Amino acid sequence: MFAFALYDERQGTLTLARDHFGIKPLFWTATGGGLAFAFELKGLRPLLGDRPPIDHTAVVASLMYYWIPEDHCVYEGVHKLRPAPGSRSAPSGAGGWSGSSTPGPSWPSRPAGGST
Repeated sequence: MFAFALYDERQGTLTLARDHFGIKPLFWTATGGGLAFAFELKGLRPLLGDRPPIDHTAVVASLMYYWIPEDHCVYEGVHKLRPAPGSRSAPSGAGGWSGSSTPGPSWPSRPAGGST
């Protein structure tokens, strides 16, 4: 099981990837200055504010089917990377998903605030 992020400084691209079975989650959200990602929701919690909006579709799915669809999570605006495919972004923001038919995020190639 694995999930990782790989930043290619030469090409200015960020690749996010997850294992084929989807055991290790990878959550991401667009922020004011770019993209934030974490392996657990609690890693993104400080960026979401005191009372982040709840994704009602995810809550209903959880109550009806006992699971949340792969690209959703309990917080609105926070997404789970689907198992196996990676997401890549180019400096121009023209990136997208490779290996998946689901459209992905587009974000700046440099981390906001200079931290990773």
